[in-house]
Amino acid sequence: LVLMGTSAFAPSRAAVMEAGCEDLLQKPVSRSALRSLLDRINIKATNIPASTPVLKNTLPRLAETHVLYAEDSKPVQKIMIRMLEKAGAKVTVVDDGKAAVEASLNNPMMF
Repeated sequence: LVLMGTSAFAPSRAAVMEAGCEDLLQKPVSRSALRSLLDRINIKATNIPASTPVLKNTLPRLAETHVLYAEDSKPVQKIMIRMLEKAGAKVTVVDDGKAAVEASLNNPMMF
């Protein structure tokens, strides 16, 4: 579970982790910020040989990873869906945190 927020909503990473999330991602999200987050929470490239250098702004392959993404902004949803799907993830989008909690409770093995 990763909390995503704007700079106006700026809890510390420690507070986010204390609340039960794995990490914090600040908007606007760049490819390199998403890459760093995925590395921190141990989502590694699945189809790239270890000897292959990985470019700084490329995302690891997220094949067989199902991402639950909560976002109320439709334009931001489209951008994040495109980034995550390009990396190979299956993406389920909900409009807010409450819906994300409900989706994860209703389908705990999916995410």
